[in-house]
Amino acid sequence: MNLSIGELGFSRAELERGDPDLGDLEVILQTSGIEVKWFLRKHMLRGSIQLSPETLVMGGLSSVRAALRTMGRSLPEAEDYPPALLPFLRRRVWPSTLAAALGAVEQSGRPIFVKPRRVRKRFTGVVLSGPHQWPLSQVSGRTEVWCSDVVHFQSEARAFVRRSELVEIRHYWGAPALPPDEATVVSMIQNLAENAPAGYALDVGVLDDGSTALIEMTDGFSLDRYGLDGAAYLDVVSARWRELIGVT
Repeated sequence: MNLSIGELGFSRAELERGDPDLGDLEVILQTSGIEVKWFLRKHMLRGSIQLSPETLVMGGLSSVRAALRTMGRSLPEAEDYPPALLPFLRRRVWPSTLAAALGAVEQSGRPIFVKPRRVRKRFTGVVLSGPHQWPLSQVSGRTEVWCSDVVHFQSEARAFVRRSELVEIRHYWGAPALPPDEATVVSMIQNLAENAPAGYALDVGVLDDGSTALIEMTDGFSLDRYGLDGAAYLDVVSARWRELIGVT
């Protein structure tokens, strides 16, 4: 993939030092004539880095959030399960609170998987599986969560998407010999196309019956790369960043 200044639309890129997904992007950006600067997260969080619409910022969630705040923008609300993708879940998923989810487990005896809702990365998703279990001692019971039935995935992979086109599917867990069905992934992308961000990823898995199901959607402003080619990764993330800061 050949990138040009015109395609990326940036004159400078700020990359977060220490992020393993960004190491080889410096050469790709510089080859396209884009100045690269590395920053420390604490400096971005303090708002001490000068940014403009011609600046691409890449890094972790907190750094990207701080950069958008500096530019008078904000992160959109997390949308892990867009309505257009609900037919692909192949399990029940519903909103609740952490306390209510724990109460449901204690009452029914059936485990429930919970993950944060609205607030990204509030805690790592976990299976609540028994009475009096409170593995999230520092998290309020009032915290909004997504609940889902516990299912078993034989393998999991990430599908990277740019402007509603599948870029690549990268395996990241489980049996590599059991890849997701690409036609199903493409159907997910097509269903979402009308309201899709410019860059995003779909985490998908293969269930015990061999079918492909959506695990969750992940916004494209800060993505784990899972070995995706550097230029392709840059293409996905930069497209979403440009959209977030309102540059067409």
